[in-house]
This record gives sequence, C-alpha cells and structure tokens, in this order.
Amino acid sequence: MKYLIVSGDSNTTDDFDSISHPDKNFSYKKWPTLLGEKLGMKVINLAGAGQGNEFIYTTIRDEIVKIEDKNQIGLVIAAWTEAPRRDFKKFISIFNYWSDMAVSPWSSLRIDTHGTLPWWVDRSLGYYLDFEILCERYNIPYVQFQMIELFEDYLKGYSSQTEKHHGADPDKQKKYPGIKKKDEELALKSIMKYKKKLDTSKFMGWPPIKKLGGWTFKDQLDLWYDKNSPRRVSTLDDHPNELGHIAICNKLIMLLQEYNICKTS
Repeated sequence: MKYLIVSGDSNTTDDFDSISHPDKNFSYKKWPTLLGEKLGMKVINLAGAGQGNEFIYTTIRDEIVKIEDKNQIGLVIAAWTEAPRRDFKKFISIFNYWSDMAVSPWSSLRIDTHGTLPWWVDRSLGYYLDFEILCERYNIPYVQFQMIELFEDYLKGYSSQTEKHHGADPDKQKKYPGIKKKDEELALKSIMKYKKKLDTSKFMGWPPIKKLGGWTFKDQLDLWYDKNSPRRVSTLDDHPNELGHIAICNKLIMLLQEYNICKTS
C-alpha cells in the first residue's frame, strides 16, 4: 500500500480542537483519512492547526526525504494556508545534545512581526515552487492548492477565529496597517509572475485568488461562508465538521479526476 502524504492547517489536521467548543468531540475521520480510503493509500497527515506555509512545505519535505523508497509514495498534497502566518521550530538541549521536543516542536504567529504583505505573499509563492521542485526531483505524484485565502482576509482586516471567539465582530474590518491598494497590486503582480515558473496543471484553482480569475478550495464549498451550513462546526466556528470533511473529500475526488492527477474509485 502506497503513502498519501498531506500537510496543511486546521482544516486538514487530524488533531483539530475548536477554541469555541472545547468540549466537543472531533475524533471523526478528517478528509485526508477519507481520501486515503478512497485511493487505497496509507495516510501520513502532517498538518497542524494555526501553522503557516513554511510549516506545510518543511513537514512534507522532511517526510519525503525520510522515506528511502520513493516509489512507496503514491501522492503528496499541499493544502496551503494564509501568507501572513510565521512558523517557528523549537529545540531543547539535554547534556549538549539537540533533539526534537516530545510534543510538536512547531509553533506559529498568526501575523508575522517582520516584513510586509507583498513579501509574505512572495514567500508563500516560493514554497509553491519549492514543493513542485521537490516532488519533480523524486518523480512523485503531487498536487497543490490554496485551502483558504492567501492574503485577502488580512488585507480586508477580518477577525480571526480566536478573535471571534473572544467577541470580535466577524463583519467589522480592522484598519489595514499599510497602503492597501499598492500592496494588493504588488501581491497580484508577484502571483502572475509565477504562472511561468509553476506547472499550473498541478495547482488546482490557479491563480489562487478570485480577483485574478482563480479560486481557493474554500470557494468550492459553502461551509466557510454560510453560517448555517450543516457542514461546519457551528455558526461561530467555520471549520469543517464530520459532514464537512466528507464534502471536502468528495470534492477532491472530483478535482483529482478533473486535473488528471490520479485515478480514483
């Protein structure tokens, strides 16, 4: 049985917990597990809640390199998240020996404290390309897509899930800390430059922004936009519930066929 390797954020992780509903049970199968069952593959789900695109790329890279026989890898999926996030990996020293912490060594900031939006977007575009080069290097089947907005929510000043949990108005926009029009234009120009650098036939929805005629996976289902959708955790928490993960899996099956990534049953 071949491996299905997946990384992403809270919409992908096996270990999802809702800040708004800490007592709810989220032990149901998430979309990578459901997809693995459809494809007849053993799933390695590397995703982490709240993590950014550096985490997504690095965890995939490290897992691919670790597997000696690359023919064991049937498909790799990168479900990218928001560009402004910043990832960190922590280590501890025991008797001058550096080793990974017992728990996940990764942590993140929702908004990077250094740089600007155009640079954050360009950084994520680089991870798109690095991911493609990595998979092409080892001749591994792969596909990538932007799971949620790359930068639009940050540009508009929308509240995060944590902020909404603590009472922030989800419809109220905060003031953008830069020159909005200029930064958006620079970000869009960077995205279009990558059209010639990437194999966009393996990037679902390219370009990953509506304003340029593309889409994110978030655009494909109602659960993120419809507060009353039966496929989301609650009206407050827009993450997929059990029905939502089934819907994500079913949509991915259709898209994998449409993009000729791999055959599905």
